[in-house]
Amino acid sequence: MDGFRPTAWWRHTKQEIARDVEATIVALAEEGPYTPRWFEQRFGGGGMPALGLERGGDGVAVSGVVDRIDVRDDGGLRVIDYKTGGKSPYTAKALERGEKLQVALYALAARDAMGLGQPVEGFYWHVRQAEPSGLRLSTYGDGLEDALTVVTEHVWRIVDGIRAGRFAPRPPAQGCPSYCPAAAYCWRYRPGWQGG
Repeated sequence: MDGFRPTAWWRHTKQEIARDVEATIVALAEEGPYTPRWFEQRFGGGGMPALGLERGGDGVAVSGVVDRIDVRDDGGLRVIDYKTGGKSPYTAKALERGEKLQVALYALAARDAMGLGQPVEGFYWHVRQAEPSGLRLSTYGDGLEDALTVVTEHVWRIVDGIRAGRFAPRPPAQGCPSYCPAAAYCWRYRPGWQGG
């Protein structure tokens, strides 16, 4: 990697990473009869179709990169978004509040922008703990479609806020990350965030 310089701890860090990845591979294999199919799958940008959302003649294009998409024998898709930081609250409540939108957006993109098929499951995967998040799209509300409806509503809420110029800072409930560029002068900065 450009600019990478190994520290005295690099040998130990490599061993820790290898253990975490091995545990994750084993645990994901036990999560059901899925075959990994797509990794780092882009939607929007780079010539790929974006996720187009429409509302009353208005439209917005969303782009991103999905960490992993697996396929069941019947063609159902499982969308996974890897997390390597601490276990922040990736829960159904976080989706309801509009705080954790990625995995639901990625399921929508896999279906509508990429045309890969019908998602039947989706979750955040905590690599260091080798376990899924508390939020599973298949069990959200009345099922995955509820999660897709909620994420679409949040996208439009965000778009409306941007268009109206509403950018008021609001610290996350679990505190702010220390690496925030505004940490030195933000009057709302509240330390404590440990997740990633």
